[in-house]
Amino acid sequence: MPWWDDIWLNGSFATWMGNHIADVVYPGLEFGRETVRNGHGVMGADVYQDSRRVREVVEDRDDIATSFDWISYAKGGAFLRMLEGWLTPERFKEGIRLYRNRHAEGNATIDDFLAALEEVSPGAPIRDVAHSFLEQRGVPELAVEWECVEGVTRVQFAQSRHIELGSRIDPKQSWTQPICLRLLGVESAAASAPQCVVIEDRTASISIDPP
Repeated sequence: MPWWDDIWLNGSFATWMGNHIADVVYPGLEFGRETVRNGHGVMGADVYQDSRRVREVVEDRDDIATSFDWISYAKGGAFLRMLEGWLTPERFKEGIRLYRNRHAEGNATIDDFLAALEEVSPGAPIRDVAHSFLEQRGVPELAVEWECVEGVTRVQFAQSRHIELGSRIDPKQSWTQPICLRLLGVESAAASAPQCVVIEDRTASISIDPP
C-alpha cells in the first residue's frame, strides 16, 4: 500500500483468503463459516459511539498502531465475503486476478481494488457499498417482514444501526448494502434463483417469484 490508511485490506484479505483456502482443503471443518462468525463477533466492539471505522485516516504512529485490530481483520474480512457473495465468487475471483496483475510489483489503493471489481461487474454500485461499510462506524441491523400474495412473495426491509439496549446512539443510520434472497419450495427442494437488490434508504422492498 502507498500509505497506512489502506493497510486494513492486507489483514482483511488474509482473513478471508485463509478461511477460503482452509474450507477447500478441509470442507468438513466448515472454515467457510469462520469468516461469518468473526464478522458476528466483531459486532460487540462496533456498537460504541467511538468505535473505529475499517478505513481510517492515518496521520501518526498511534494511528498506525490502531490499524491492526479486530475491526480491520474480522469486519474487513466479512466485508470481502459480502462482496464475494453479492458479485458471485466467479466475478470476485476475476476482479482479484485483474487487480493483482495490474498492480504486480507495485503499490495500490482501495480505489484501485474497487476499480478492478467494477470492471468485471459493470453497473454494480460497488464503490457506494464499499465506502458505506468501510467509512462508517457500526453495522446495519435489518428488520424483515414478508407476505405472499397470489404466489408472489414481497419482502420488506427496514434498516438501522445495531446498538446495545439503552444506548444513546441515534440508530437512524443507513448503509448502501446488497441483499440477496431466494425461496425454497414448500413441497420440494426446488429453490428460486438468487435475486439481489441494493438498498440505500432506511426502508426498501423486493418481490420474488416462486421457484
